[in-house]
Amino acid sequence: MPRAWWTAWVWAVIILSMEGASHQASSLSCDPTGVCDGHSRSLNSIPSGLTDGVKSLDLSNNEITYVSNRDLQRCVNLKTLRLGANEIHTVEEDSFFHLRNLEYLDLSYNRLSNLSSSWFRSLYALKFLNLLGNVYKTLGETSLFSHLPNLRTLKVGNSNSFTEIHEKDFTGLI
Repeated sequence: MPRAWWTAWVWAVIILSMEGASHQASSLSCDPTGVCDGHSRSLNSIPSGLTDGVKSLDLSNNEITYVSNRDLQRCVNLKTLRLGANEIHTVEEDSFFHLRNLEYLDLSYNRLSNLSSSWFRSLYALKFLNLLGNVYKTLGETSLFSHLPNLRTLKVGNSNSFTEIHEKDFTGLI
């Protein structure tokens, strides 16, 4: 490939990548109170650039597959996080670590096959947790909810593959 073509191709890739990123960022609308709506926007990842000004984040009904440790780390004032009805199959261990003010977490109707207690270990303020409609078969080897002293509403289970429930699964709940 001649050098001129190669240079043009590289610039085209860079420009298209930047347009894709800005399209995804513009798919999220936030009001002055910190309520951000990205519901049903065909997003395939959590938008970058989220800050401590975000109080409520609705990313439900998208095509998000992965939640990384970095996606929400600056959202320290987040109180509501809606990630239901996506394609999430992986949540990294510390993805929610910085969300100590989070009160409402919806992870329903995704593709989570394993649940980890580390996701919830710093969510002391959490009052509502929805894990319905995922593909996990059990709630895991250790209690998922032992670090959630304020949890008042818990939704677990699914219609097809939930096979076991044990008393230890609910250790730490009132």
